[in-house]
Amino acid sequence: MTISDLTRTDLHLVSLHGEVQEIDGVVVARTPTNPTYRWGNFILLDSCPEPGDLEPLIHRARQLFRDQPESLHALIRWDGEAIPETLESWATQLGMTNDNGMAMRAGRLEPHTHPDLAVRPLDLEKDWREIEELNRTCDPEETPDHPDYVLFKERLRRSWKVWANQDGVTWWGGFIDGRLVGQLGMVLCPGGFGRFQSVETAPDMRRQGICSTLVSTVGNHALQNLRCRELLLGIDLGGNTLDMYRTLGFQLEDWQHGLVMVDASEYDPAR
Repeated sequence: MTISDLTRTDLHLVSLHGEVQEIDGVVVARTPTNPTYRWGNFILLDSCPEPGDLEPLIHRARQLFRDQPESLHALIRWDGEAIPETLESWATQLGMTNDNGMAMRAGRLEPHTHPDLAVRPLDLEKDWREIEELNRTCDPEETPDHPDYVLFKERLRRSWKVWANQDGVTWWGGFIDGRLVGQLGMVLCPGGFGRFQSVETAPDMRRQGICSTLVSTVGNHALQNLRCRELLLGIDLGGNTLDMYRTLGFQLEDWQHGLVMVDASEYDPAR
């Protein structure tokens, strides 16, 4: 199966708190502790599906996740070129939406220093209150009006603690005057790849070079001290951080494709 390096790191991240299996030609990634996490519960194909394959694949996803009743979605993933119009059109008719992004890669990073930012590893027990609060503050959707999403985020943060108890995973923070204003995870993955996770800056401190300093400092530390040969991250092209990453030395690479049906319960095997 042809899988991009970034997707291999996705599968490694799932394996840290879930399971990854190859079943009859597809890779099945599942995270039972967070069943509504779409990019933690999906099937991965080795190539772009044909339009006529979509409904059988949705049925198959529902069959594979029948033991996780909270996993109402069906997410079908693959790597490669842009989605053909015929496939996108049929997916839309079925009620599926795109969940795409791109991989970025760097073998070295330009140094960047914020004069007032102190960067250090975080202790996910002692620093937990600040870590949790910053993550909430950075996500405007995590409000009492979206209880299902709040539960998903709480479960996701708990997984960080599971990761941090394993070798090769460190959470880093950036502090100004004792306040945590930025954070990210660095996960060392098989193949010598360092994978960034949950890179975020407090909303009132953005566009001041905090994120650039964090990414540069942590990335160069991994390259120079942790036997990491390349750095990888996934990016939503609709965001506003692409130029920052390019300035630091990252280059765009592979597409990661996903078609998701948010509620695929009508395809349940029992129905």
